[in-house]
Amino acid sequence: MVIFKRFDTGEPLSILDLTVEIRNPIINAQFRWFSEECSKLNKLIAIPSYGKRSIVATSPDPSVLLQLRNSTIQEVLFTTHCPTIPRVKSVLIFLFSDKFRSNLLATWKVHIHAVQKLMIEGIQAQTTKIPLPMKQPEESDALVQFHSTSEALNIFPHQPFIANPKSLSEVQGYFTPNFTGKRLALITAINVNSRILLNSWIIHANVGIPNIVKTYEISLPLGNAEDTKKDIVEFLDYSCKCWNPKHCQNLRNQFTTWKCRRYQKEDNNRKPIFNSTKLPCSYIKFIRRHRGKGISLIETA
Repeated sequence: MVIFKRFDTGEPLSILDLTVEIRNPIINAQFRWFSEECSKLNKLIAIPSYGKRSIVATSPDPSVLLQLRNSTIQEVLFTTHCPTIPRVKSVLIFLFSDKFRSNLLATWKVHIHAVQKLMIEGIQAQTTKIPLPMKQPEESDALVQFHSTSEALNIFPHQPFIANPKSLSEVQGYFTPNFTGKRLALITAINVNSRILLNSWIIHANVGIPNIVKTYEISLPLGNAEDTKKDIVEFLDYSCKCWNPKHCQNLRNQFTTWKCRRYQKEDNNRKPIFNSTKLPCSYIKFIRRHRGKGISLIETA
């Protein structure tokens, strides 16, 4: 309450009764970002059309720096520091259309999650073991459960377990990607009893294609309900572990008649798929010359 009085007599002139009610603003947009803990976060956000151009962008958090960029499309440069794990930092951003900050255009809310960053270089269909270090929770009997956003990531143990130094040291992630390229995956550790976030990791996976050494092409009839059996070809490896070419030439009769061996379960009268003339050897490689002129030395290990 404010009372206005005369200066000379002190007689009241007017009384102003002002009531201030603080309420939560209406949120026009929300943003959620994941960043490495204790790192500097910079984001450029485009401002949609609210009927008027924004003149002032401000935040009640003193650790947030906002800068308006006026071009064809207005943008806000958001700069702050990410907290430590497992904190989540929430920030409000107010956009005003006048310099006196009386005409509010929009209110944004930003959530910043602190995570530990893990870089993985993997190969498709091959398993990579990932250590997941974690501190001991404050509660001695905390029941911990791990969750993952990727189907290619399995975490051991699967079921909730009592947190103790031994069990936390045995936590492992097994990453078996069924894709190639770059992907992101999020892992969280939750206290099941109190439903509090204990730790979180973000995985930056770069998966390459496997080294294919042999390819098989199999044609199957459409709508066939019976089991289909195919032949598997296996090459005989005549390895030589000596440096004497004469000793290797003693196997000439065997090499000249060398063919691929195959496994056949039913039909033994079928023709072989193909013959090979390249003979792998540990130290000496031979080839059969054209027109049956024998074997010559082409490479030494």
